[in-house]
Amino acid sequence: MDKKEKRNKSEKKSELNTKTTELKNSKLKTPRKNSSNSLDSKSSKNSIKDISKENKKLEKSNSDYFSDTKLSSFPLNSKLIETLNSLGYITATKIQSESIPQALESKDVIGQAKTGSGKSLAFLIPAAQLILTTKIKEGILVLIITPTRELAIQLYDLTKDILIDNGNLCTLVIGGGNRKKESEKISSSNMKIVIATPGRLLDHMENTKNFNYSNLKMLIIDEADKILKIGFEEELKQIINKIPKDRQTLLFSATITPKVEDLITLSIKNYENIRIKTSNDDPTVSSLEQGYIKITADKKFLFLFTFIKKNLNRKIIIFFSTCKEVEFFSNLLNYVDVPVLSISGDYKQQKRSTTFIEFCSLEKGVLLCTDVAQRGLDIPDIDWVIQYDPPHDPEEYLHRVGRTARGANKIGKALLMILPNEIGFIRLLQLYKIKIEEFEFPENKLAKIQEQFEKLVNKKDHYLLNLATEAYRAYLHAYNTNNDKDNFNIEKLDLIKLCKSFGLLSPPFVHLNIKFSTNSSRRKNNRKREEFLNYKRNKINNESSNNNDNRQFIM
Repeated sequence: MDKKEKRNKSEKKSELNTKTTELKNSKLKTPRKNSSNSLDSKSSKNSIKDISKENKKLEKSNSDYFSDTKLSSFPLNSKLIETLNSLGYITATKIQSESIPQALESKDVIGQAKTGSGKSLAFLIPAAQLILTTKIKEGILVLIITPTRELAIQLYDLTKDILIDNGNLCTLVIGGGNRKKESEKISSSNMKIVIATPGRLLDHMENTKNFNYSNLKMLIIDEADKILKIGFEEELKQIINKIPKDRQTLLFSATITPKVEDLITLSIKNYENIRIKTSNDDPTVSSLEQGYIKITADKKFLFLFTFIKKNLNRKIIIFFSTCKEVEFFSNLLNYVDVPVLSISGDYKQQKRSTTFIEFCSLEKGVLLCTDVAQRGLDIPDIDWVIQYDPPHDPEEYLHRVGRTARGANKIGKALLMILPNEIGFIRLLQLYKIKIEEFEFPENKLAKIQEQFEKLVNKKDHYLLNLATEAYRAYLHAYNTNNDKDNFNIEKLDLIKLCKSFGLLSPPFVHLNIKFSTNSSRRKNNRKREEFLNYKRNKINNESSNNNDNRQFIM
């Protein structure tokens, strides 16, 4: 692939010059019914009325975020209080003010609060207090379980900051890491805190001989709903069965789902249930402005490209539904000199960690990602969260938009891109009390690059063509697995327009597997659906000479 790029270097430069000239002259402006429905950040920034409105939002958000309690008022180790204050943690958030006193009394705690509410310190402070005051010398005392590697790394760094001189008492156990080094560290008699993802932790419990957790005093389960949602229910049950019963358990989650309730029943008998309510009890913070645009598939990339070019001085996260899409669009944008970073589950752990740390340190930039970045990650100063592909459900939506407007004095904006056939999902979000308004944009202001886009992708033997084809197929497979068939029905997709969003000239062949349920009515519905798609495919093939629609579905 590198040789091909070198051979086409001069061709690429001339092509990029043409694009850059046209794209620089293309600006996205939004005609507004009112200022809240605008995508034009410049006009909003320069408006005194909007600044006043933002200040009110911040005041309201801060009153929902902070309590009247100082961290120094808690019965904590003096060095711990000094360290917290030096890190800028002076006043406790509401979830911290209510949960920390209970945890310090060795009570079990169930904590529920919005994303970005300070849940991490709500359990890390009691954990640090235990380590700094304990007289137990042997074995692991605190076990912290979290859903993703990136969140585990972030918690690990924060724990080391809090412990300072005792940072060597904490270690990280995650998939993709060096298992031998992990074994050595968790087997050390000095190690007291293990921060882990469920799969790798269970592996060590079963196979690392000197992993001593017999003296475990505190089990912490962070983002419990996400751990269960991504399929770690069985691993979590096995872990809980292996650790001592005589322990303290702290469980934190943004939502308490039926599966979380089952986990609570399994792991905790008597507990303090702490749920933080805000002034209006909306599921998102008041300093977050949320909107959506209704857009046809063939205009999606044009809109995204125009938006990025207009907001190069902002810090933006863009969510896609598949790893293949992230790979394709990151390669494409970087190829045309629009620098972006990317994270997905397909990347090796070293690359994921390096990219995450790099993006956190940036003042401005763009990160393309899958939902691997939607949970718990505290990335500083995100201006925009763009959902290029809709989430599967409102819960995922909340965690995606929760990457911005995190903490006190922070504002943020979130934008959801919806196809016309998906508009029912907006009504579903509104049923969840999510305040989301329609943003308008003029199509004539979008970058006019579709022709160059298609020429670039469809060059003979060009690697982007393979990436685009794989991304298109992955998108359809992901779309087909969405259980919300009312709002995300693959039969309603316009595949001609969809393939244009990947720069393809015609829809590639896609094989979709539909498994029949044992339920007879479900089997009947699936057969009808299969017959319908076969009918559409045959009709399309018969008319392909007239409309160039070569889409194919094989069930």
